[in-house]
Amino acid sequence: MRFKFIIPFVGLLVLIGAGCASAPPPSASSVATTTKTDEPPRDYLDEAAVFIEVSEKGFFPDHAVIHKGEKVEFKNTGNVEVWPASDPHPVHTDYSKFDPHRGLKSGETFEIDFPEIKTYRFHDHLNPVHRGVIEVK
Repeated sequence: MRFKFIIPFVGLLVLIGAGCASAPPPSASSVATTTKTDEPPRDYLDEAAVFIEVSEKGFFPDHAVIHKGEKVEFKNTGNVEVWPASDPHPVHTDYSKFDPHRGLKSGETFEIDFPEIKTYRFHDHLNPVHRGVIEVK
């Protein structure tokens, strides 16, 4: 009598196990990072370490980890103006240099360096529900 229940139970476990094994891998996160090497420090005014796309859909990636002195370049890849700026909205006083003082048209960029080790929070001034974070190590 016990075998009537054991065989269907084992079959169910096999099906569940097969379903778990075929699950897709987790999606990539939207965190950009830079890697520190033993190379001599570069002049942080040269080029951006991280590129962040901004559009009517928000920031991608919306979280970046960089090193002190590195630059981040924001590029409007959408069809409407965007305005990446430091928190808090609407005054941008956490890092006042992080404010282009106008909206960026499609294709335009804004580049900013981050000279202090700290966490910088930002938003799209024209659509403040879109937010992001830059961690400087």
